[in-house]
Amino acid sequence: MQRCIGVRREDKSQWERRTPITPTVARTLAEQHGIQVVVQPASQRAFSAAEFDAAGARVQEDLSGCPVVLGIKEVPKSAFLPDQAYVFFAHVIKGQPFNMPMLQRMLDLGCTLIDYEKVTDDAGRRLIFFGWHAGVAGMLETLWALGRRLAWQGIANPFTALRRAYDYHDIAEAKAAVQQVGEAIARAGLPAELVPLTIGVAGYGNVARGVWEILDLLPVQRVEPGELRGLDTLRYSTDEGLDTLRYSTDQGLDTLRYSTDQGLDTLGYSTDEGLDTLRYSTDEGLDTLGYSTDQGLDTLGYSTDQGLDTLRYSTDQGLDTLRYSTDRGLDTLRYSTDRIYVTTFREEHMAAPLVAGAAFDLQNYYATPQAYRADFEQYLPHLSVLVNAIYWDPRYPRLVTKEYLRQAWTAGEPKLRVIGDISCDIDGAIECTVKGTEPGEPNFVYNPATGQIADGVAGEGVVVMAVDILPSELPRDASEYFSGVLLPYAPALAAADYTASFDDLALPPEIKRAVIVHRGKLTPAYGYLAQHLISPETP
Repeated sequence: MQRCIGVRREDKSQWERRTPITPTVARTLAEQHGIQVVVQPASQRAFSAAEFDAAGARVQEDLSGCPVVLGIKEVPKSAFLPDQAYVFFAHVIKGQPFNMPMLQRMLDLGCTLIDYEKVTDDAGRRLIFFGWHAGVAGMLETLWALGRRLAWQGIANPFTALRRAYDYHDIAEAKAAVQQVGEAIARAGLPAELVPLTIGVAGYGNVARGVWEILDLLPVQRVEPGELRGLDTLRYSTDEGLDTLRYSTDQGLDTLRYSTDQGLDTLGYSTDEGLDTLRYSTDEGLDTLGYSTDQGLDTLGYSTDQGLDTLRYSTDQGLDTLRYSTDRGLDTLRYSTDRIYVTTFREEHMAAPLVAGAAFDLQNYYATPQAYRADFEQYLPHLSVLVNAIYWDPRYPRLVTKEYLRQAWTAGEPKLRVIGDISCDIDGAIECTVKGTEPGEPNFVYNPATGQIADGVAGEGVVVMAVDILPSELPRDASEYFSGVLLPYAPALAAADYTASFDDLALPPEIKRAVIVHRGKLTPAYGYLAQHLISPETP
């Protein structure tokens, strides 16, 4: 009898257009492994029935003849067949309450469940995922949300030229559009109301790499989290004429001051490597001027011929231009407008040891998260956009709490405009992500004062992008990638005897680690899920 693999239609959302097996891989399985792929018809799927038919797949409703059925998202309880094996993203390993009825139904029917999320190598690293595509689509949606929010606030901006991720034919077309926006920013700059525009990316894994695939198409300057405060602090006072000018940052230029008591005409410097410290004192008539730098720049001149006329600072790292003219008093002071400052947050930026003075230790943090406290809120006042790309569970501190937002908005409208919650854990790392959204309406505004949300980008509060099926917005690219990664395991999935005991179930170790349920029972590694299950149902 010919081995076969079933591919079910995706019915969780009208926006879900992905498939675990593409026509290309279906052809490979048939020609090289003798495996028949049987595909349920689905009008919304990114690949047509004709494409599957041409590849040698069989398109039909009935999958009962296939011992194993592959999908992408969760399966409705009514769709399970007794004793059948299913492979999909189950979202049950945290005991998620909304999927416990589905898991219980599989137990009741004697099914086998293999969860893509738990297909790992010997070191526990995931092998089958859509993370990179989620990052790409999530960053596209976040930039689109930013453009719409700014437009609602009456701020003309270049991001309104972007479309939603699913409106592009493929990733190549989307990237070309983002590149055009980047060129516009480099040429004409950003609106004065936005600068410095700062984006923080929480995480550095596959999802974050997808985020950076888009960000690197823009004129970005990477900075460390500790530099954000300095980018956001630029002050001057005219209380006593041209008396005080200060710029501070935790990295780079620490302090810059001048006095008009003596006639200092010109003070300037430039460096490609950043200047550590620049100071001078007027205690003895502007006779002391010095600085230190790792690159050994050792000269800095000034002239007193024409009074205090011009002060300029330029650098290839940090703020690009800072100028003022005394012709009109101290009335022109500018940040660079032709770039976006972006930082990456790692675990050590998100949490700190409870013991004062103790150093952060990554392995200790994962082993004993209860010994750490949240430490991320210090960065939020200096971010225009936060992109969440981390794995989170309740053992770890949140990035953004409702209480923080309430206090921040009580004090005035903060800098933070948009949160792109790519991870989309409901009430999770981003506590104001109170629901997942769909591509048709990807955003809502969370009002910190009332705790209420309103779909769209209009209203008081922070805009949240929380699409929980982001890769579905790039369905062809995502499916081709995923199907290619799954291909090496597909022959073993088709050949396995799912009536055998778990010990005798012949699957590659990477796949066997992902067997959550076998023949209606939780496998040993996942026995803990029993405490989350509802009472058994009658089939």
